[in-house]
Amino acid sequence: MKNIKKPKKSYILIFNEKRIFGKDFVFGKWHRHPFENPDAHDESKIAQQAVTIDEFIEESFYIASEKLEII
Repeated sequence: MKNIKKPKKSYILIFNEKRIFGKDFVFGKWHRHPFENPDAHDESKIAQQAVTIDEFIEESFYIASEKLEII
């Protein structure tokens, strides 16, 4: 039996050494770790939409500037 690695992507926004937002692609599906509760797995229809790294960075800048007011 051959061990085949599954494709996985993880995008994470970290603040004070903690994940505060994230988006993961695991086992062929996307899910989100929302800013309001980054330990949760949001698997809603909108959270399952694919995201590019540029889109993730744009949303992270929004969180940093509007919600954290650090930019």
